[in-house]
Amino acid sequence: MAQQSGSGTGAGLNQNLASALSYIPIVGLVFLLIEPYSRNSTVRFHAFQSLFLCVVSIVVQVLFAILSGIMYMALWGTLSSLVSLAIFVIAVVAAVKAFQGSTLEVPVIADYAHRYA
Repeated sequence: MAQQSGSGTGAGLNQNLASALSYIPIVGLVFLLIEPYSRNSTVRFHAFQSLFLCVVSIVVQVLFAILSGIMYMALWGTLSSLVSLAIFVIAVVAAVKAFQGSTLEVPVIADYAHRYA
């Protein structure tokens, strides 16, 4: 799904830069709360997708920590690190695509992000 390149939000950052910066979780949350970004559906989509990626990352970390505690195995720590790295890479690629004016829709997370954006 391609977005208009360089379209502005009315004041401050342009839409592409705001969308890319939304992949920094705290910044994404701020963009959901302040005007004019909170009314821009593209910025809201990227902010929600970023926040949902962050939630998935936290849930996976907790799950692997529990599994590591139950089944004392170094494998869980390694898998946890690999999953965290994969989520980070997805967030970086999504931020770069957002800056370029296009959208990387993470399969399950994008459905929820569209619903809230």
